[in-house]
Amino acid sequence: MAEDPQLLAGRYEFVRFIARGGMSSVYLARDIRLDRPVAVKVLFAGLADNPSFVERFRREALAAAKLNHPRIVRVYDSGQDSGTYFIVMEYIEGQTLSKVLKQEGALTMPTALRIGEDVAEALADAHKQNVIHRDVKPGNIMFTPASGLKVTDFGIARAVTGSISDLTQTGTVMGTATYFSPEQAKGDFADYRTDLYSLGVVLFEMLSGKPPFYGDSPIAVAYQHVNEPPPSLHEATDEAVSQELSNIVARLLAKQPENRYQDAEMLKRDLVSIRTGRPIAAEVSEAAELAAIDAAAQTGDSRQKKPRQKSARRADYPAAQPGPPAGPPVHAASGPPPSGQFTGGAPPLPPSSPRRSAPPPPPRRRITETEIIEARHRRRTALFWASFALILALLAGIITFISISTGDNSDETSETPRIELPSVVRNAEAVAVNRLDELGFSSTLVYEENAQVPAGEVIRQDPRAGAKLPESTLITLTVSLGAEALSVPDVGEWDVDDARRVLEEQYRFDVLLVQVDSSLPARQVVTQSPTPGEQWPPGTQIVLSYSSGRARVQLPDLTGLSRAEAQAIILTDLGLRYEERRVPHEIIPANQVIETNPPRGTELVSGEGSVVVFISTGNDPTRSVPYVIDLTEAEARDELEELGFVVAVNYTPALLPENIGRVIAQDPAPATSLSLDVFATVTITVGSATQETEEPSVSLRPALES
Repeated sequence: MAEDPQLLAGRYEFVRFIARGGMSSVYLARDIRLDRPVAVKVLFAGLADNPSFVERFRREALAAAKLNHPRIVRVYDSGQDSGTYFIVMEYIEGQTLSKVLKQEGALTMPTALRIGEDVAEALADAHKQNVIHRDVKPGNIMFTPASGLKVTDFGIARAVTGSISDLTQTGTVMGTATYFSPEQAKGDFADYRTDLYSLGVVLFEMLSGKPPFYGDSPIAVAYQHVNEPPPSLHEATDEAVSQELSNIVARLLAKQPENRYQDAEMLKRDLVSIRTGRPIAAEVSEAAELAAIDAAAQTGDSRQKKPRQKSARRADYPAAQPGPPAGPPVHAASGPPPSGQFTGGAPPLPPSSPRRSAPPPPPRRRITETEIIEARHRRRTALFWASFALILALLAGIITFISISTGDNSDETSETPRIELPSVVRNAEAVAVNRLDELGFSSTLVYEENAQVPAGEVIRQDPRAGAKLPESTLITLTVSLGAEALSVPDVGEWDVDDARRVLEEQYRFDVLLVQVDSSLPARQVVTQSPTPGEQWPPGTQIVLSYSSGRARVQLPDLTGLSRAEAQAIILTDLGLRYEERRVPHEIIPANQVIETNPPRGTELVSGEGSVVVFISTGNDPTRSVPYVIDLTEAEARDELEELGFVVAVNYTPALLPENIGRVIAQDPAPATSLSLDVFATVTITVGSATQETEEPSVSLRPALES
């Protein structure tokens, strides 16, 4: 099948082209069986014969079909029809995060945190299904007025259980250079933590307005991912972003996967804690130093392994000088020091103080060679015994660790059996307490307000799930009190800046702006989600779509209208550009519209779209040959083919330079009448710069179009 089919698998009717990717095109289509809009991704015809691309395309369908989450675009169907491989997906209308960042620049902390939470939630669900995305970037994160955020395009996703060569060849790097992980840049194995690294890059860009690494080429960016330590988000935003959130991003951007977050759910919990003002895990506070050590290990710079604060402290204060205290340090400057200051050492004596002559130093005793040898021997002996003691201490520690970990103390283990603590987070309070009681644990309850967790459900537990604890250990459960619900106000047709200010300042909602084409005035609110009147707690994300000031118009059916009527509708009523093609037609009378391109029902942006109108010349097959001498070859072809003639071209050396590329003769002569019932051919002779006569070329476009 063609790369732009009109009907696929006898079920999907194509409406219009949407986008073109690296290995496929995406179309808006209608499922005629279920009467619903769908998005159809079609593998390029040139790749359909390549088993590697077909297998990758098939695995995309299998990987995405396993996912059923409100934050992930759903896959309905896949297959192949006459050699055309396709995937049918949920059709959503919205705007990508990359476009939002281009329009808005850096986002606010609450908005970026909410987006990060939603993406982490989608990735967590995919990871549970053993699927990793491998191309997390703003272009694959979409916002819709109806359903909020969606993660799209699992085009290079793969199952974690597959081998490293499932979807890539040796030396092939998969993903987008700005957002892929160090292991992707090196062609190494990628797992769940690869997606979390890419999400860290997206968070950095959302909060600072630019990614942590960028360069003139993908290779330069890849080199930075592998070798350069990431900049501090706290410093890159002039301290507008909190240090806690900067630490979270630093942990995500660790070079070594084991130093990053180990699952997306843990990341989401910490992002929610930052947004709601709750403390995060203590281990995250060390993420910046951990990332610095990790980067230093990659680059081989051992000096970066020490905490920055200590290095700075050594740089701020000079080394101690002999003599009495000299006051605060004085920084070096050009020229002599100011009056009354000194730069170190003992302070100068007052001019009036008489100087005393220093006593002569005592004579030094000459050290013999024997004493030097004995001193060296004593140092070597002390070093030997110190090393020996250190080795003994290390061996004792290792033996103790092994005995504890392997359970050598059978008497103690038998006396205090340990039970693995399950997770009761998001369980109802009574259910969680009963479950812990059944396992032999005791519990205590702590209550706090929470806008994300419903009232009566467990927010977190201490100790965490998975710990092996003795019976009767006290488990602390933090239970949600919920949050006071607020009624969403109606801000329809408000100025988007006023609506945003009211929702954020008066209602404490998190507002996300999405620009859409609309006939309403520019920056006026078109839709809002959730709808007005719904009850939601503070912190809920409100999506406002606002007008770009550009109206979208639908092209009506112009068939049978006169040329003047069609021109008036397109130019005046719709505000579109008008182009005309005149062709013969057996039924439609002359000067009436046969059809349009694009077809009727197509939506176009007023002031930008263009419509080609095909006007009938009637069923009279007779045409008069026009005068085309002195026109360029392209101009002569267009004029002759528009009248329905077949054009043949002969090339002959031009005697004058100005005749190169222009028609210098035609046959038949101008004004000759020819019938189009047969292929009416007009031969034109075009001046050429070459000395040899080229073979004539014949265009059959008019005959084939008719």
